[in-house]
Amino acid sequence: MQLQFSKLKVIPLLAGMTLAPAGFANAGTLSFIDEFDFKTTNFEETLTINKFDTNLGTLNSIEFEFTGAVKGDVKFESLDAAESTVTATLSSVLELNLPDDDTLFAELNPFVSVSDELSAYDGTIDFGGTSGRSYTRDEGNGVRGSTTKTIKIDAPTESDLALFAARGGGSLDFSVNAEGRSVGTGSGNLITQFATLASAGIRVSYDYEENEPRKIPEPTGALGIGIAGGLALLRKRKKEEVET
Repeated sequence: MQLQFSKLKVIPLLAGMTLAPAGFANAGTLSFIDEFDFKTTNFEETLTINKFDTNLGTLNSIEFEFTGAVKGDVKFESLDAAESTVTATLSSVLELNLPDDDTLFAELNPFVSVSDELSAYDGTIDFGGTSGRSYTRDEGNGVRGSTTKTIKIDAPTESDLALFAARGGGSLDFSVNAEGRSVGTGSGNLITQFATLASAGIRVSYDYEENEPRKIPEPTGALGIGIAGGLALLRKRKKEEVET
């Protein structure tokens, strides 16, 4: 799994930074991203991001953006003796946990639904005809959906800093649990088939104040006196040369 550095947020912010006058702090934001590709539910996976490097400055807030997605195949056949409207939902529930086993995001539910008006059972279980439907990747009409949630921690506590920040940075692992929840409804006698795959990604953004820039010393009074004395001495020497 490769940790990625998010250029999307970092480059514009760094480009806008300038050296502040003494006594003023610069604001900055760093973002880190990790994700994994689609896998068949149910499973447990790991996402890894960088901790905030306290050498950079004082951490003001942390924002977490958790995205989950589902894709796959949906097939259904109504066996009812009357017409029905069948809805099939490809769905997964994702949970994101911290290294200390606390849950940061619970019940993130990416899903996608398809609905069809079906006739009474046409006599053949083929997920087609007038009483069935098929949405599959092989047929080029597979289904897909996604959702995103965000949590922001303002004024991180000591326990937050102990978990998400360290001198020199370091890495932090999140565990992701994905459970399939696909279901079909609408017919009293219904056959369904689902192939549910899920993926997830996280973006962690650190908003901070940079350490106070080094002050550039201004010329002192003594230096000014020294320069003035040097000029006077130079004029005196030129005057002596002329008289000679």
